[in-house]
This record gives sequence, C-alpha cells and structure tokens, in this order.
Amino acid sequence: MSYLTLPNGIPNFSKAVFSLWFRVPRESVIAASTHSLPTDDENFFMMQHVLPLLTYGVVQTNANYQLMYKDIVGTKPPGSDIVVIQPVGYQRHTPYEVDPCMIGLVCSDDGMFNLAFNIQMGDKGSYQSLIWFVTGLDYVEDSTEGNIPGSGFVGTGTGAYKTTIVDGTYGIQDAQNEFFYVETEISLEPDKWHHLLLSFDVDGSLTVGEHPSSDCQLWYAIDDVDYRGPENMGPFRDAPDDGLGSNTILTSNVYRQSGVIPPEGGRLFFNNYIAEPSGSYSPQSIPSNGSELGFPAAAHYMEGIFRCEMAEFQMWTGVTLDTDINSNRRVFIDEDGNPVSPTEGATENDPRGPAEKLLGKKPDVLLHGSSNWKIGKNTGTTGIEINSAGEEILIPGGQFIPTGGIEKYKPEPALTETPTA
Repeated sequence: MSYLTLPNGIPNFSKAVFSLWFRVPRESVIAASTHSLPTDDENFFMMQHVLPLLTYGVVQTNANYQLMYKDIVGTKPPGSDIVVIQPVGYQRHTPYEVDPCMIGLVCSDDGMFNLAFNIQMGDKGSYQSLIWFVTGLDYVEDSTEGNIPGSGFVGTGTGAYKTTIVDGTYGIQDAQNEFFYVETEISLEPDKWHHLLLSFDVDGSLTVGEHPSSDCQLWYAIDDVDYRGPENMGPFRDAPDDGLGSNTILTSNVYRQSGVIPPEGGRLFFNNYIAEPSGSYSPQSIPSNGSELGFPAAAHYMEGIFRCEMAEFQMWTGVTLDTDINSNRRVFIDEDGNPVSPTEGATENDPRGPAEKLLGKKPDVLLHGSSNWKIGKNTGTTGIEINSAGEEILIPGGQFIPTGGIEKYKPEPALTETPTA
C-alpha cells in the first residue's frame, strides 16, 4: 500500500483552491463501493463507499445518544393512540470517529463514481430547540396552552409537560462538530484522466430559520466544466430553487433544522412541545495544523486506500477562485484538455507561473513532476523557503514522507489521451 503524508499538515485555513489530476482503475472503484472503515462503535463507519484522493485535518468524533424516558399517563386518552411519556435525559454511547476533511470518490459497483468534498470543521454552532441532538432538557408542567395530554386526562400529572432547553446548553453538547458536504450530481467514468478545480470559502456565517442563510460558498469545475446551482451543491441544498446563491453551501445542522414550519405551540417531540429551531454558526478556521495531509489518505485512514493515479497537485490557502470564469480555468488546463505547467512562461525576470500570477501568491503545497511525486518533494511555500541570497532552501518538516512504492505511469495526464506505443 503506497501513500504520501505531510506529517504536520498545513496551518489552519478557511479559504482554499485545489487543482488535481487523477485517474482511477475500474477495479479500484468496484472494490471501494463495498468498503468502509470501522470506528470505535460497531454501529457506525467512516468513508462508506469512498475511495479517497486526499485527506487532511484533525481526527474528530461524534457520539450517539439514546433517549431515556418514563410514562406519565397510566391510561391513554379515549380514542387516542398516543402514549404520553416524559423524556428524562439521554444516555451517551461510545464516541466514534467521523469522516475527515477530504476529496473523495463515492463509488458504485458498476465502476462509476461521484466526487465528494467533505469539510469537517472543529467547532459548533449555537442553537435552540434542535430536537435530534438535544442533550439537556427541562420539563415544566403546563395545562394552560392546550398541550397534550391537557387537563382532565388520567395520569400521573395534572397537566402537560412542555419542553424547553436548559439554561447554558444552547450549544450542541457532545455532538459532532459542524461539517459541510457536497457530492456531485454528475457521475464520472473510471480508467480516464479527470481534472478537478475546487475552491471554497467557509469564512462566513450561517443561520437556521424557515429559510436558511449562509455566506459560505464552494466552486468546482470537473474536466473544464463548471458546476453550480442547488442540484450541484447538494445534498444540503434543495433543488430546483431554495432561494440561496448558486454556490452557497450549508452545514448539515443548519440544513436539517431549517425549513420547518412548526404547529401552534411548537413541534411535538415524544409528546413534548419544542419551540421552532433557531440559532447560528460562525465557523472558525478548519483545524489542520499539526495533522497529517495525505495522498490518497493520511496514515490514519490507510486501510481505505485503493490504487489510483494522481498528478499536478496545487493547493493555495487564503484565496478563492470562481471556476465559472474561463480565464481562471485556463491557468490550470488548456483548451485542448492538457495540464498547464505551474512554471509555464516563467522567466528570470518574472519567475511566476500562470496560476501564481492569477492568485497572487505561490501555492502552499505543490507536487509537480513524476520525480517529485515519487519522493514526496513539496515545492510549495510549506516545503521550500527563499533565503536572503535568493536560494531555495528545503524545509524538512514541509516535505511528504513516502510509504511504499510511488510509481511513474503512462500516459501523461490529459482529457484526450494518446495511446502509448
């Protein structure tokens, strides 16, 4: 099993641009379609049906909660199927690991695949009345608002139990940190070179409501074609028109808890009324500093690696790129579907390549050329610094560590491949 790892990863970031060429054999896609990684809880798995191309970021966990309750009505109301119960808390189960930040392929057993982009954040939003992971509840008797069961029902209480959130528990308690996830609607073929140009900006804010809002965006082009709109930003978007921008992305929590119009008195959860969800999330930076960045995956996820081929990786942080603009794509892929060299057109007077000129800075990570891929030589700013004499100095901690044999392959990356002799 072969892979490259950057032990210290890269500094935390909120904005990024990625460019990557890749080709995946059909047999790898089929094998990955039935594969997943175990976690510490036998009921949950990571990277299900996923063949990774790149993983990064801190290892993170979630925990499952089991509702604990007791009956508060000895006899059902006449003509009713309702069993009135009082939730008394939650039992926390064994924490389990969740999918890392990654670019991956969601694989099918016919050999086709979709691209997926998972951005696992390291912080939580601040919400009220989110019923599916509430871990602290307070119950007060209330017979004045017509809540179930209401006065007159036979039971252990004189009125209904109305659910509110306990003071101080407005955040998500011991649940998974926020994450953005986008899976392409388009399916791609194996055994062919593909080019991905991806950018995102999660330095914004999101709000739960009848209609969610978000300042966070994601752009991507596959094989020189831009994709946008709610159908291409799903699954946490509603097509055909949800009133959001064409590149807007939502976290799972904001998406799932928005768009609910509660009945009078709030939503009914185990026969307890809970107010309409509300709250917001302002992301911190993606926690990646000090954690491995790996091709096709970091060592922690090595059991999820399948054979694949990659070339011409470039990554910038702190900047974004609109992939719908033709001139933006031309600095990575030419009109004939061939890779544009990161150093194309560079001169002694102006050593910048086309992408560096466009984005205004050198890439943080650059793997260019088969010889550099084989040894994991990173010629980006995290791997090389320029001294006062203008000489390039290798940064040892910014170089990839190769495990196993990284092989050179033919033909070279291109959307229209030339058969080998």
